[in-house]
Amino acid sequence: MDPDSVAKAFVDHYYSTFDSNRAGLANLYQEASMLSFEGVQIQGAQSIVAKLTSLPFQQCKHHINTVDCQPSGPAGGMLVFVSGNLQLPGEQHALKFSQDICTHMLLSAFCSAKTQLLLICLVANFFLDILSVIAFFIRVKMDEFSHKEQLNNATSNAVNAKVLLLERI
Repeated sequence: MDPDSVAKAFVDHYYSTFDSNRAGLANLYQEASMLSFEGVQIQGAQSIVAKLTSLPFQQCKHHINTVDCQPSGPAGGMLVFVSGNLQLPGEQHALKFSQDICTHMLLSAFCSAKTQLLLICLVANFFLDILSVIAFFIRVKMDEFSHKEQLNNATSNAVNAKVLLLERI
């Protein structure tokens, strides 16, 4: 998926959650996250969500005009600039807004900890399966050379590596 599509999906998720259930934004922030709002810096997921839920309006609707993004950092982060209109109930004119969002990893933004762990397990199992295939080819080559003891050690080491990795996860 290209960065623009990822940024658009993130922005759609963020603002639809903001409009329908601001408390649901908590899983998009980390303890190191910071929100700068009207000259005040607010740090940490709980503090940020407390600020957002204490805004003087309970309902709103964001209309996004622009989403610009660029990759940021080696870990899949992105810098996203959003602008649009914010419509409040009972107000004739929408308010203009803009927001800069810097993500460190979009995986953490879109996934719960349980889902992230599942994805990590799937990746780990993929690499462990590769180790098993390598162990199989080593076994085939060792059979050709009649080194049964070395074959058993290689297979055992691959299985032990898989077990150790799964225990760490």
